[in-house]
Amino acid sequence: LNPSLVVTIDMYSGWVSSISFEEKLKGSASPLSSDCKKVIIEFPEDCQLLLETIVKLLAFCNQITYKKKNVTLDFKNNLLLGYLSRVGFFDYLSSKVSILPERPSTSKADKFRENSDKLMELRTIDVSNLDTSIPMHLKNSFVSHTSAQHSQSAFTVISELFSNVCDHSDSAT
Repeated sequence: LNPSLVVTIDMYSGWVSSISFEEKLKGSASPLSSDCKKVIIEFPEDCQLLLETIVKLLAFCNQITYKKKNVTLDFKNNLLLGYLSRVGFFDYLSSKVSILPERPSTSKADKFRENSDKLMELRTIDVSNLDTSIPMHLKNSFVSHTSAQHSQSAFTVISELFSNVCDHSDSAT
């Protein structure tokens, strides 16, 4: 493949926020609007992604594959790869995305779902088959990281946001 048709993005070391992730994307040719045919995102050994970054990475990769472009995620950090499996990242990532060294064969999210108050797996909000336990699980995760003092306030805010997504969704999922 012609090197000019490949966009390589070297992710930062350490914790990567969504703002840092977007800075990296801005620093390269736009994979969505350029003539590139392949996007490679390389994650160094000490790279860690915040949840907001994980969700943006997921959307970004799925959008690129929708545009019929090849995407490779190259993980030098097996801990990050394992964590992404645990939160269910690969369950929602297009099967067309190549994973190095390899895509996990089983989902740790499925295996350990709801096994920890400290971690909540990614979920789909399907308005035609609504899982009303999602707000409670989010509240429990919030409380496990803070305290029970704000439990009801957190549940109110989370439930309202959840209801808004359901009420204003124009799609079935």
